[in-house]
Amino acid sequence: MRNDQMEAHLTKLASMVHLRTTNDRIGAQEILAIKPPGSSVLPPWLATRANDVSRSADMRNQRVRRSKGKGKGKGKNGQAGADE
Repeated sequence: MRNDQMEAHLTKLASMVHLRTTNDRIGAQEILAIKPPGSSVLPPWLATRANDVSRSADMRNQRVRRSKGKGKGKGKNGQAGADE
C-alpha cells in the first residue's frame, strides 16, 4: 500500500471510531471530508473542528424544532379558533 492509501484507510477508521464513541454523525462526516497530508489518525484540531461543526448543526436543528408550530393561530384540534 502507498502512504496515501494508508492515510485514507486510517482517516476512515478514525471517523468510524469517532462515530462509535461519541455517536456524532456530523463530526464523523467532517473527519472524512478533511484529509490533510501527513496527519495522524485523528489530530486534535480535526476533532475540535468536527465537534464545533456538529454543535452548530445541533443548535440550528434545535432552533428549527422550536420555531415549528409557532404563530399559526391554531387551536388544539389544528383549526383556527378551535380551542376546545
